[in-house]
Amino acid sequence: MSRGISLTAMDDIDRSVVFETRLALRAAWRDLVASLGVADGGRILIAGRNVDVLVDELPAPTADVGPGLAVLGPEPMALDPAASSSATGLADAAVDTVAMLSAWSDAVEVGPAVAEAVRVVRPGGTVWIGEPDLDVLTRSMPATYRAGLLYQRSPLIAARVRERVQAPSVLGVEMVRQRLKDVTVFTRDVPLLAVANAAEAVEAVRGGIWPGTEMLSPEDLDDLLEAVRASLQPPVRFPAVDLEPWTLVRGLRAP
Repeated sequence: MSRGISLTAMDDIDRSVVFETRLALRAAWRDLVASLGVADGGRILIAGRNVDVLVDELPAPTADVGPGLAVLGPEPMALDPAASSSATGLADAAVDTVAMLSAWSDAVEVGPAVAEAVRVVRPGGTVWIGEPDLDVLTRSMPATYRAGLLYQRSPLIAARVRERVQAPSVLGVEMVRQRLKDVTVFTRDVPLLAVANAAEAVEAVRGGIWPGTEMLSPEDLDDLLEAVRASLQPPVRFPAVDLEPWTLVRGLRAP
């Protein structure tokens, strides 16, 4: 999921640069949403990690935000604080589109989440589910995804991160099992992070934005952060948006 830039260093960053950085991330998310065919003006249920940050970057007003859930649309829609991706508390056919982005912690939770998505989307509406493609990410070079700075330096960590992969087939099978039509698998680069300078990127990596950093020793983490800082020297231009590879599956609820 997306993370917005940290504003803890506001005194050290020109406010205009911070604003431009948020605009860069928002523009990246707008492009992604447009490429997925999610129309403006409809009611969209978003579920997943860091949703409260993600909705700030999407091209629709927020109706309501709960823990891991948000409804985007023209009118407020109450969410129960206890709601989850498999029990949203919404009425049947309440939304036009559902996007569940890594909205589970285990593969066994995918089925119930998809079933709930089908229940709350209107007939003819679209359901998207997705997961970061950790297999691709951990095998990438830094020139493709900056996280390659970690995985190319630490093959053992890369292998352990790959163990967390939710196979794309699991996502697609659950979509078919719930009788969605025209199920299609896509790969997309999803905006992960926008930074105003190298220090912002270093702090994001220190904070664990890349899976596996928690396995590093303090010395190895320091070495990685130096590599991140070096990767963001000229000719890199700011604001800079980092991307992450995802597997996304789309299906349509039968009319």
